[in-house]
Parts: sequence; C-alpha cells; structure tokens
Amino acid sequence: MLRPIVVRRIMLWSIEIFMAGMMLALVILAARILYRLDFRTRLLTIELQQEIKTREIKDNALREELDQIYRTLYAPPDTKNRQQSQVELWQLNRDRELRQRIQRLERWRYESER
Repeated sequence: MLRPIVVRRIMLWSIEIFMAGMMLALVILAARILYRLDFRTRLLTIELQQEIKTREIKDNALREELDQIYRTLYAPPDTKNRQQSQVELWQLNRDRELRQRIQRLERWRYESER
C-alpha cells in the first residue's frame, strides 16, 4: 500500500497536469479565435476598399453626367440667326417704357424742386 503522502503528491501532480492541459486548451482556443477575427477583419477591409473604389467610380461618372447637364442647360444660347420671341420683345418694350417713365418722373421732380 502507498503512503498517504505519495498518494497526495500523485493527486496534486495529476491536478497540476490537468490544469496545465486546460490552460493549454484555452490558449489554443484563444489563438484560434484571434486568428479568425484577424482573418475576418482583413476580409472586411479588402471589401471596404473595393466598395470605396466602386463608389468613387460611380460618383465620378455621376458627377461628369451632372456637369454635362449643367453645361447644356446653363450655357449661353447661340444668338446667331435667332429671332427674339414675342415674350422677349414684350419684355424689352416694357423695360424701355418703364425706363422712360422713371426718367420723366425724375426730370419733373428735379424741375419742381427748383
């Protein structure tokens, strides 16, 4: 029969070996989790960079198209060989008449103050 001290030491060693095995398993599990997280973050950064590039390409294409629309809409009209419309003629006559009225009123005011 074994002595109680020897039995105790064997039990302590077996507990220490078990605990060391558990710690090793936890370290391996943590390393595996960290590797997976690192792999996923690298994949996500690659996907994000690709998304940024595609959005820049789409944004540039949209910006160019909107610039073209702006240039065609707000470019000065070609005035060569163009007749003025009735509305434009009416506006010019109205503006001329208003200027003449204002000038007459200013002259009348100046003469009345003298």
